[in-house]
Amino acid sequence: MLSGHAGPVRSAVFSSDGREVLTAGDDGSARLWDTDSGRQLRMLASAAGAVYEAAFDPDGKRIVTTNEDGTASVWACDFCGLGIQQLRARATRRLDSSS
Repeated sequence: MLSGHAGPVRSAVFSSDGREVLTAGDDGSARLWDTDSGRQLRMLASAAGAVYEAAFDPDGKRIVTTNEDGTASVWACDFCGLGIQQLRARATRRLDSSS
């Protein structure tokens, strides 16, 4: 059991090697977990409200989060847990998921 988010978890995704799981929550954070121990490796805090979704890029060197206020954040990391730097951009328009 993973314990850490202070509210509902909106998404969870495994890394490509299955060693980590990434969660996104209403508490304004994405969290990176070790799947063997269940230990939290890192918390990525957002000042933009709830984190709706979090995902790894295909090479595992970045994490992308989408936030309640319409921003997307790209978190660069050496081994997803150390040296994380955040780059943020606001969407200029919302994409319509029905099209």
